[in-house]
Amino acid sequence: MKLGTVLINRKTLTREQVQIVLSEQIHSGKKLGELLIEKNWIRLDELKWALQEQYWRNNSYWVID
Repeated sequence: MKLGTVLINRKTLTREQVQIVLSEQIHSGKKLGELLIEKNWIRLDELKWALQEQYWRNNSYWVID
């Protein structure tokens, strides 16, 4: 599962926000989380939880949905 999807599912970001930052990512070469923090769209703790959830889901540790 992609980080943007995790953040949308958590209702941290909208699909539109994810699309905006993904297009900026192409031009900047920065990581998605970096851009989101720079824009003040998410807090560092929200990014950490989303990355942890992404890891758990991608490695079949996530059992609650």
